[in-house]
Amino acid sequence: IWVIRTKLQYAFVLSSSGLFVESNQTLNSIPVDKLSRELLVEYYFQVRQLNDNLNAYIATPPFSDIYRTKSSAARDSILVYLPEESPSRLHFKYLQAFSQGDLEEAEKYLLTYIGTLQPGTHEYAKMSHDMSWLYAEKNEEDKRIKYLIYSVMADIKDAVKENLALLNLSIWLYDHGDIYRAYDYIQFALDDANVYNARFRHFLLSKELPIITNAYRQ
Repeated sequence: IWVIRTKLQYAFVLSSSGLFVESNQTLNSIPVDKLSRELLVEYYFQVRQLNDNLNAYIATPPFSDIYRTKSSAARDSILVYLPEESPSRLHFKYLQAFSQGDLEEAEKYLLTYIGTLQPGTHEYAKMSHDMSWLYAEKNEEDKRIKYLIYSVMADIKDAVKENLALLNLSIWLYDHGDIYRAYDYIQFALDDANVYNARFRHFLLSKELPIITNAYRQ
């Protein structure tokens, strides 16, 4: 079992670092038919994570649609194997409803799940970030920025360096004309990414950093 868990953790590190081919190879080396239900949940979680990262990296239909479809299939597999009593089901039901365009149902699931979490934890930061995306889709700007700030604060409290929320807060500030704070925050995000040389995070930053930096220097 420990060999499988090590491979799953390794696949996560590779995917988060932008080494997508290597992450996929690692996942393909795992004998899925021999996994317990618990390990199947972890396996499909990493499959979903990899395809989400590939979708974000490519970001161009129809190619990105391939990975979005694979991510949805992995999410549905997680719901098959995840115990009914697990609070995490609420998160994956949220993702399912969101992908189907049912934003009201998605909001209900995610609010319920966030209510089970301790503020300031990494899971709370991730779910607050998801909630921010949900309210962006619903065009509810006040709630969007509130949950984005909650996510950033939780990342800071939990000393998380892989902080996508801070990047998105910087983009939001830039879009709303607060250039100086946008510049400060994206520099913080860049410094954090440099701590562990996160190539995938550098890629995401590289799309926004020149725009905000140029605006700051004018």
